[in-house]
Amino acid sequence: MNKLLLTAYGFSTDKIKRAALGLLNIEHSSKACIISTSRPEEKEKHPQMQQIRNDLLEFRLDQVDFLDVEF
Repeated sequence: MNKLLLTAYGFSTDKIKRAALGLLNIEHSSKACIISTSRPEEKEKHPQMQQIRNDLLEFRLDQVDFLDVEF
């Protein structure tokens, strides 16, 4: 089953980090997709988006991609 965590603040609080870690199953291959809806001129290049990607990789996910829903 796929799981979805929506956050407007990335992993900026311990509560959000705990919720994210609770959704992950480290025993199996895990992937994440980041949908950036702010700063359309920067999208995945925005420093906050890069921080979120790095946080997910630190959670030991195998793959983190960005999805552009605008185009």
